[in-house]
Amino acid sequence: MEAALMDHVRSTAEDVRIELVLSAVPELHPYLSDPDTATWSDVREAAGTARVRLGISTDLWLKAQRALGGDNAAAAVAVTYATWAEGRIHRSAGGFLRGMVDAAVGGRLHLRASLYGLADRAKCAESVERFRRHDMRRVQ
Repeated sequence: MEAALMDHVRSTAEDVRIELVLSAVPELHPYLSDPDTATWSDVREAAGTARVRLGISTDLWLKAQRALGGDNAAAAVAVTYATWAEGRIHRSAGGFLRGMVDAAVGGRLHLRASLYGLADRAKCAESVERFRRHDMRRVQ
């Protein structure tokens, strides 16, 4: 892909807030020294580590960073990781991320919407866990 196209894609990419990434993808927390004080630099480093576990190549990771910018590429890897952790990637996490990069290049990536969907899932799981703990106290 030519550099001008990558610059255009990166300049039109949605900016996502770090708080959204961290709340939507708690699966990334073990890769962070302190999720409560994590910076984008920390999240980019965590995504770089997580992508190795997912089998995402260095070439694809660099392509995602060029296409989306470092922060959004880290957020895209976080979405990929959460989707993989849920068992919804059956073949290749690299293929899933490549699809996100291709969607970004085509102007069809809605990274923020993906993160909001994951955040809703995380909130639901948290509510279920709170209810379960409350229910267990009543039984004892």
